[in-house]
Amino acid sequence: MLNIETIEEKLNKVVRPGTMYKDMRLCIDEIKLLRATFSQSTSAGLRIRTVKHRFFDYKLAVKMGRKKTLAGEIIKRRSDLTHSEFQFSAFYHHLSFSSTIEDAFKGCRFKQIYYTHPWWRTIEWQVTAEEEYAIWCKAWGINGKKYDLLGLGSFGTKWNIIVPHRDRYWCSESNAYISKPHIFTGEKTEMTPDEWYAWLREHSVTA
Repeated sequence: MLNIETIEEKLNKVVRPGTMYKDMRLCIDEIKLLRATFSQSTSAGLRIRTVKHRFFDYKLAVKMGRKKTLAGEIIKRRSDLTHSEFQFSAFYHHLSFSSTIEDAFKGCRFKQIYYTHPWWRTIEWQVTAEEEYAIWCKAWGINGKKYDLLGLGSFGTKWNIIVPHRDRYWCSESNAYISKPHIFTGEKTEMTPDEWYAWLREHSVTA
């Protein structure tokens, strides 16, 4: 059997990654997705797993030297935290899911992210294997949906003049949507990252 973990460990030691490195990384991510999708075991249905909600502190990142972005500048007018990610448990290889306009996907996508920088805030949450699988399936249901750039404009003013698109998502909206009802028990998923963070902090027993 192909030992993906060993190959990945060796790739992580490459100092100057080239095109071949990037292609191999994409292949590994695809294999992880396939393994996680088709190896779901019903016998593990009651096992407790830990998922993580990740939040990007834009102001801290800029202060530490990270470049400013258009989306970040818009969102920061209403939310100190400008991005959120839902990170699945080890069973799903710690893959993250969100909607973003700041990489090649321009919408909802799965991605392997290594949260090594201090500008990421984390809230852990325990779910059963069955609940995580339901969230995984819901994420796949909107995977590939476009980023709600127009809805993003609703962050720009306090009056919420612009109505979010019904079939497009921004980061915290997508995370709240896939988490419902196993984590998020509210009604409105159109939240800023700050609002999503505050809701999780209020309802989490581990925050």
